[in-house]
Amino acid sequence: LHIQGTDASIIDKSQGANLKLEGNTTGSTAQAKFASSKSMYFDAVGDYISIPVDEVYGFGTDDWTIETWLYCTKTGGFNAIFDTRVGTGTQAGNFGIGMYNTGRVQLFSGGIFYYPTDTLSFNTWQHFAVVKNSGTTTMYFNGTAASSTYSDSRDYGSSQPVQIGKDDTTSNYFGGYIQDFRISKGLARYTTNFTPPTASLEG
Repeated sequence: LHIQGTDASIIDKSQGANLKLEGNTTGSTAQAKFASSKSMYFDAVGDYISIPVDEVYGFGTDDWTIETWLYCTKTGGFNAIFDTRVGTGTQAGNFGIGMYNTGRVQLFSGGIFYYPTDTLSFNTWQHFAVVKNSGTTTMYFNGTAASSTYSDSRDYGSSQPVQIGKDDTTSNYFGGYIQDFRISKGLARYTTNFTPPTASLEG
């Protein structure tokens, strides 16, 4: 997801999704990771992005990568980052990712919780990625692999809806800025420690 041109449009660079901006979600220059770029602003009280059920987000048992730059300003409660448990959460293989007020990040998937001790900080830009690679899921914090991994044999379904900035509740909204949110199906982009992107993503 990327900010288009000089306006507040948030677009899917893969040109494959029907994005809906909920609440007051908008583009912002108040905080941006890179010069002459924009972020997406979420005010923690009803802002999120929704995408209808699509086979693009049904990862099955394949590899996948979810990555983004985060600047989290909501220090109390839970900051939902990504969730496919939309509504009643009946989709087979649904899961979510979110950040606690301690800075620890959790992937919750079918009763399984991957919750490393590593943390993200608040009020600063940080790169965060979750990668499933050949049956092992790893979180990367600013390009460094978490202290623990998750043995992941789960089938994430053939199709899923997506919410960014909200989970399956009506209270756990993300508060702050998100930039260059990228979902890669069938690809483990990072398998060892790496240097986070030094410029805004192009696709």
